[in-house]
Amino acid sequence: MSQTPAVGSSRERPPRAGGPPACEGSAPTSLFLFKLTPPRADFAQTMTAEEQSAMAEHMQYWQRLLHEGLVVVYGPVADPEGVWGLGVLRAADRAEVLAIGERDPSVAAGVNTFEVFEIMGGRTAQ
Repeated sequence: MSQTPAVGSSRERPPRAGGPPACEGSAPTSLFLFKLTPPRADFAQTMTAEEQSAMAEHMQYWQRLLHEGLVVVYGPVADPEGVWGLGVLRAADRAEVLAIGERDPSVAAGVNTFEVFEIMGGRTAQ
């Protein structure tokens, strides 16, 4: 993935995708779509006690990421084929989002899997 180079003087930085201009010395960020895939289509209705525990930790983890400003939005998607999780994150690169995904308690517990996609040229209001 390529980073947008600084333009002009060292005090001018290009706007970050999805956020305000980068601070002096910080890397520009991009937006990424995070898709969390449960193990079965009826997962939301048939979770075991262990899966419920992993999902409770998952919710706390994503709430913390939101509070830290890494997450723009997250939540379950009401797909007729089966509910799955969506997150939009701000990060320097895909590797950062992959690491966030690997630390998700539901992934670490072996309950869910995930995919990450860069949102090319993504913008947000903030």
